[in-house]
This record gives sequence, C-alpha cells and structure tokens, in this order.
Amino acid sequence: MADDDYSYGSEDVPGLLSPQQQAFVRYVNQDPATPFSLPKSVGGGTMPTGDLLQLIRQTEAGPVDPYNHLSDRPGAPSNAMSLPPIPGQNFPDWSGQQNVYGGHSSGFGAYQFERPLFKEATDALGLTGYDQVSQDAAARWALHTYGLQPWNTNQQLAQSIRYYQRTGQIPPTSMDFPTHYGSRPQRVL
Repeated sequence: MADDDYSYGSEDVPGLLSPQQQAFVRYVNQDPATPFSLPKSVGGGTMPTGDLLQLIRQTEAGPVDPYNHLSDRPGAPSNAMSLPPIPGQNFPDWSGQQNVYGGHSSGFGAYQFERPLFKEATDALGLTGYDQVSQDAAARWALHTYGLQPWNTNQQLAQSIRYYQRTGQIPPTSMDFPTHYGSRPQRVL
C-alpha cells in the first residue's frame, strides 16, 4: 500500500458526518491521480496531486521519517508525532529553530506545516492529531485552498516540479538543486 492509500467511509451519507468529517473523508480519499493545476511560476500545466505531494514531502522533510520531521537542519530531532500538543491546539509543542536559510521555522512533519496553516486545516477538517493521515489530509486541503502558496519559498520544490514536467519522473532524493541561497545541506542519516 502506498503512503497515500487510505480508505474512509463515504462522505455522501447525509446526517452521519459533520461538515468537517465530510471534508476530511473527501481529502483523505482523493485519488492521487487527480490533476493539480500548477501556477505559471513553475511552468503551468498540471500534474497528479499524489506526485505533487510526494515532491513537497521530499523537498520539505526528506526521505527519512518525513511525518516526524521537525527541521531542515542536519542532525535535528525527528520526533514530531511523539511530542505532546500545545495545550488547546492541535500542534506539536515545539518552539522551532533556525532553518537552513537563516530564518526561523516552527514547521513540522512531512509538509513542514507552520502553526497558522495547520490550525486552519484542523478547523476545516476536524483533525484531532498530527499523524500521517492527518498531515496528508491537511496538505491536500492546503493545496485545494491555497495552491502552492504555503510552499512558495521552497525553491527546491519549484525546481523539482520543473524536473518532473521535463521528465515525467520524481527526481531522485539524491538530486540537489542549487538555489540562490546555495545548495541545501545534505541531511545526516
């Protein structure tokens, strides 16, 4: 079973599911082949949503335990799902740290969600945790709601999308695209 293969009950059963639960089921059950319209800034066109989510995971968190990922810094801890939530919020209790580009990030997980975006997704989908299923549903919701805007500073993602458009393939995880920030440091495995 692929990372994105989930099956939850039908969202078409009136009265049994809240609007948030219906939205959750819709995003969790979304066909990975569903086309996503890409902005002109990355060449336009479309690509399968499942492949785009894989590119986001690959460029935001890397290949090793992405759903637990806390930071882009080499050697940073990967324990997001074992952290308790911030009281009253559905977000790991972690203050963040300096990212590889010199800014501060408190992003977590495979899609490096920042607190405001994950709170919106939590409210829209009725999420009660930040496990793999919740992160994937929140990422699909974010793509549907905001397009690539939450990841617009990720130059590695833009270059990975262009590579995909040229080749029809996901770039190997070992491929390092240069950015105006310089190359991304290699992750310590």
